[in-house]
Amino acid sequence: MGRLAAWQKVGIGLSIAWAIGATVQTHNRAVQNAQNYASFAYSVCTDGKDLAHSSDMSECAKEKSNNLAVWMEGDAANVAIVALAPLPFAWIFAYVLGGLCRALAIGLPVVLPWKSMSRFRKVFVVAGGLVSVGAALFGLTYLMGLYTDTRVPVTPSPLKAMVIDQGDTVTAEGTWTREGALGLGSKLANPLQASKIICTQSDNRCVEARAQVTSEGHVLMVDEVEYDIESWSPTTIVFVDETPCARETYTIDRKTGAVNGAGTRVNPDAKMCNMRAAGETEDRWEYHLADGFKTYWDLRQKARPTLLKVVQAFFGN
Repeated sequence: MGRLAAWQKVGIGLSIAWAIGATVQTHNRAVQNAQNYASFAYSVCTDGKDLAHSSDMSECAKEKSNNLAVWMEGDAANVAIVALAPLPFAWIFAYVLGGLCRALAIGLPVVLPWKSMSRFRKVFVVAGGLVSVGAALFGLTYLMGLYTDTRVPVTPSPLKAMVIDQGDTVTAEGTWTREGALGLGSKLANPLQASKIICTQSDNRCVEARAQVTSEGHVLMVDEVEYDIESWSPTTIVFVDETPCARETYTIDRKTGAVNGAGTRVNPDAKMCNMRAAGETEDRWEYHLADGFKTYWDLRQKARPTLLKVVQAFFGN
């Protein structure tokens, strides 16, 4: 057996580095996801214990361990696939790329004497070229997809916006979208956001539980907001939120299931209400409770690099 060429030695080194790096990264990501979910389950359990005035947290610790075990199932198989599956395609791509480089250096007919090649070799050359192009396209698409994921890291909700009317209690769920001079630049209508609003006639109060990811995509924030109900009728519920600088009025249409809001500035001359830079103020804006997935998908389409849009256009995306 002859000595390995320099490019083969480099390829072996890169393959080993990929296998090790992919193994560590995939395993660490699985561990992080498992710990995040298990910690969330543990927190929910301990909160329930606190409400029940119980100090025995052993059950919560057991639940956390069980969740960790469930999330780590299949980790070895996932690691093996990510670390090893791309290597054959990478070697084929490297072989073909090396052949093309030699062809450019000494002439294509010398490297690939097509007329004198056997049928098997012709098939191998064509198949290798197609695999190489496919592998390069897949790798580029995958990297651009990862970039898009960093811009739009979560899906607010796969469900449609809905209103559930139970007479004395009306519940609305969805993702707020915003229209106004500042576009999406609002704490309430951050695009990666989901809300659940419960209005109770007997309490004359609406309570909104809101979760949102910051515009940078790095921090998940949770908030709870209470609104005063201004009017309650068989067809419409109106509730308001007033601050020193703005008044926002929301309506739930009990017939159509539409939830909308409108905001206006108040006390515009007050110093605390005029903190934005010149040109960054607005007198009126609107909110609409929309489908979370549609909002996510629209944001993702806008976040895609142009080349990714071109590639995916061939597949109808």
